[in-house]
Amino acid sequence: MDMQKNEMDRIQREVEKLKEKAKELELPTLFTKLFHTKICYYPKWITDEQRRKNVCSLITQAIQSIRQTEYGENIDQIKITLKGKEYTFTFRRYDFDTPDGEGHTNGELILYHNDKKILAMTMGYYAQSFDEYDSSLINGWSIPSDVSAFVDGEWVSDFRELARKIRAEDEAKEQQEEHQKKIEQADKLKKDFGIE
Repeated sequence: MDMQKNEMDRIQREVEKLKEKAKELELPTLFTKLFHTKICYYPKWITDEQRRKNVCSLITQAIQSIRQTEYGENIDQIKITLKGKEYTFTFRRYDFDTPDGEGHTNGELILYHNDKKILAMTMGYYAQSFDEYDSSLINGWSIPSDVSAFVDGEWVSDFRELARKIRAEDEAKEQQEEHQKKIEQADKLKKDFGIE
C-alpha cells in the first residue's frame, strides 16, 4: 500500500513539474493564439491562391476533417506538416450548464505527433463582442491557465519557431502593404495635382 502511495506521490510531483514547465514556456498562450488566429484557417487558406500568402512558409500542408463523437459533438481535426513533421490538432467545442442554469461553452484543444498526445488544454468561450474589452481573449477564447497533458520534446521548439516566423512574415507583409499604400497615395496626389 505504501509503495502505491509513494508511486502516486512521485507521479503527482512529476505532473506538477511538467505543468509548471508548460506554463513557463507559455504554451497555453502560444497554442491558443496559434490555433485560433492561424492554424484553424490554414486548410482553407492553403488551397486558395489569393490567401495562400497568409500561410506561414514553414507549413507545407494543412488538411481539415470533421468527425462526430458518439454524443453527436463535432470534433475538428486539422493535420499540418510543419518542417516536414506531421502534427494533428483536434478541437472539440461543447456546451454545458452550471447548477444555476447558466449556459457556457468550452473547447478542448489537443495536439498529437505520430498519433501520440503531446499537449491538451481546455478553454472557455466568450461572446466575440467582448474581445474589444478583454485583451486576454483570442477570437473569443480564453487563454487556459493550465494544461491537462504535456509531453516535452523537440516539437516545442518547432512551434516556437513557427510563432516567430509567423510574426516576422506578418510584419514583412504589413510593411510591404504600407509601402504599396504610400506609392499609391503619391501617384494619386501627382495625378490630382498634375505633378510629374
